[in-house]
Amino acid sequence: MERRAAPRARLNPKEGATLTALQDLLQGVGITGVVENLSGGGAKVRVEKAMAVGTEKRLVLGTSLVRSGQKFLMLKLNKVPRCPAAMEPRGQAVYLVHEPGGLMMGLRFDPPAPAVAAALRTFVAQRCKPIPARLPARIRRRPGPAPEEAGPGPEQGGTGAEDGTQPLTAWPAADSAERRHHPRLSLGPGFQARFMAGDLLVPEADLLDLSAGGCCLRLPLERCREIRRGVDLEEFHLLHPDLPKGVLPARVSWVLGRNPGALETGRPDPGRPERYCLAGVEFTGSPDRAARAIAAYVARNLKGG
Repeated sequence: MERRAAPRARLNPKEGATLTALQDLLQGVGITGVVENLSGGGAKVRVEKAMAVGTEKRLVLGTSLVRSGQKFLMLKLNKVPRCPAAMEPRGQAVYLVHEPGGLMMGLRFDPPAPAVAAALRTFVAQRCKPIPARLPARIRRRPGPAPEEAGPGPEQGGTGAEDGTQPLTAWPAADSAERRHHPRLSLGPGFQARFMAGDLLVPEADLLDLSAGGCCLRLPLERCREIRRGVDLEEFHLLHPDLPKGVLPARVSWVLGRNPGALETGRPDPGRPERYCLAGVEFTGSPDRAARAIAAYVARNLKGG
């Protein structure tokens, strides 16, 4: 919510809201799809069909259909609940990625007409919680070094002494037990997650452990630029056939092992192996079905079943 210019409301596919996007009336690519979420400034669409406007030839769905920043002469929103039957803003593509639900396209709207803007604003306000008028109460933390100030340990490719950062340190066992409210399962290779942090898409992040309340991720340093405590992770998916599908609302709760110098240069050091940071993720209001499925999977594997 803090990174977007306006709140965004989700739509159920059964509501039948669709979007048609045309690059031009005589040429280019035309795309139709189901609206996944919508705001006054943009939308996310699950692409169902694409065609060449000039020849009406059906196109294969893929991430190469349109490039990021591609402008559309017309974006036609149809059957949005409690809105005019058809709304036609203009806009451009922001991203086109494959997700478990299909090919997804993110769109940014140009400033729409006043009537369209008012309709979208009313629709979103009916489905989204109001933005808080004040900050939440401050919670006192246990004294000690901040997690983000710790540097990478030997297992992450360095001691930390060479670049001025401190070694990666583990939380004390007693403190860890107090901070967790759910049993946590350590995972092996093959467990990953995908999400967006700001404008950065992270298609694959190693999933080190998991509970019904959150997880721990390991990411290469070059993908840690937007990963900071308190940042919301959009479109967070667990990537493993045994784990539940769908979007989990998630937020970064801590970060360990980030090296500010490496992030500023943006280039890995050829003299040392690839380095990582660790990020703790908290599931915020995850769907009951997904939470129960994760809890059952963790309990089953902790018992050796």
